[in-house]
Amino acid sequence: MNLTITSVLTGIRFGPFEFRAYMLFRDGRSLRVGSRALLILGALLSHKGRVVPYAELMDAAWPGLHVEDTNLRVQIAGLRRVIEAPDQAVRIVNHPGQGYALEEGGDVH
Repeated sequence: MNLTITSVLTGIRFGPFEFRAYMLFRDGRSLRVGSRALLILGALLSHKGRVVPYAELMDAAWPGLHVEDTNLRVQIAGLRRVIEAPDQAVRIVNHPGQGYALEEGGDVH
């Protein structure tokens, strides 16, 4: 699935979450997530279930800027705190040397 203006504005559902207008909701309530993390989430959602290379995620959040890899890891950690829970089957999975993937379902690596 590719993110389009229509899909971003009308909403994309994954697990108990909805990503709409670059905001994240759970059960109709807005969740506090920073703008860079939301840009990374948008990139992950546009390739849901597939690995998104580190460079692509960094370009999504910091277009045209050179930033340290640590910045990406900090944003991913923040997203994980918001969307991952023991009772949720939504995970952001690191594929070492490749990138991250947003995975949903019972079989999460």
